[in-house]
Amino acid sequence: MVVGLRLAPTSEGKYLETGAQESGDPVIADRGFARPEELEGVKQGGRYFLARLASRSLRLLDARGHVLPCNDLLMAAAAQAGVDRPVWIGHSRRAGWKPVPARL
Repeated sequence: MVVGLRLAPTSEGKYLETGAQESGDPVIADRGFARPEELEGVKQGGRYFLARLASRSLRLLDARGHVLPCNDLLMAAAAQAGVDRPVWIGHSRRAGWKPVPARL
C-alpha cells in the first residue's frame, strides 16, 4: 500500500532525503535520482530503497571491492532468469567513498 507519493524535478536536489519519511520506510526512485549520496542518506535514515540502476553514476562492487561490470551482471541475469546477490554501491566520481551495502 502506498501511503505517500512525491514527484519532483531533478533540479530540486537531495530528492530522496526530503519528505516525512520514517525509519523502515521504503523509498522508490527512478534511475535519474539513484545517486550514491542520496542512497547513502536513505540507508543512514534507516530506510530501504528500490531504484533502477544508473550505471553512469553508480558503481557496483563485490564483497572485495572489485567493480562488477554491468554487462556481466546482465548476462548472468538473462542466463539465470534474474539475479539476487549482495552488492556495494561505489561512487564513480569520488575517491575515498565508503561503499553502501545493497542488494541486486
